[in-house]
Amino acid sequence: MVDNFTNRYKKKARIDKRKAWILKLRIRKPVSKFMRVCCLHFAEEDYFYRSKDFKKRKKLKNTAVPSNS
Repeated sequence: MVDNFTNRYKKKARIDKRKAWILKLRIRKPVSKFMRVCCLHFAEEDYFYRSKDFKKRKKLKNTAVPSNS
């Protein structure tokens, strides 16, 4: 998936979602598919709620990129 992302020169660029996450989180080691990001790195508007079995569960939107580092 490709998203728009503002680079360090303040210009919009289209990059891979995985690369956007790596840039925002400033990860300096090799990234594996087993790594996780906690909810503190996301804003409230990055989630949507779905109710299932009478429980409200937060789910991360597909367009969410970590904003709080």
